[in-house]
Amino acid sequence: MAFLYLDDSKHHSFGFSLTTFVACEFDPSEALKVMFEEYGYDPSIFEFKSSAKMKGDDNLQRLRSSLKQFIARNCKIAVCVVGDDRRLGPASLELLKAALKHPKLNMKYTLMKVCFHL
Repeated sequence: MAFLYLDDSKHHSFGFSLTTFVACEFDPSEALKVMFEEYGYDPSIFEFKSSAKMKGDDNLQRLRSSLKQFIARNCKIAVCVVGDDRRLGPASLELLKAALKHPKLNMKYTLMKVCFHL
């Protein structure tokens, strides 16, 4: 079974918005929980934000690095970028439809909302 996570990010000052789907072939919840706790964060209350100030925060920088490595090693990623966030929903659905048909994602899936940004 695949676990699909999605998140969107709106960058109005730069004129674009994006949606990202991340697919894992296993439930990554426990591994991510352990990772967050390893760097001193309680995943039940802490939401990772890539836009957070990380200068001087070694634990947050290491968490970001670990998250990137985990995703690179264990997940597949699909990204949709649009110029007008009113098109983000329909474009995201098209991306999801295309991603689910991709031959490397030939499995059952579960949709979940992601709580961190990379």
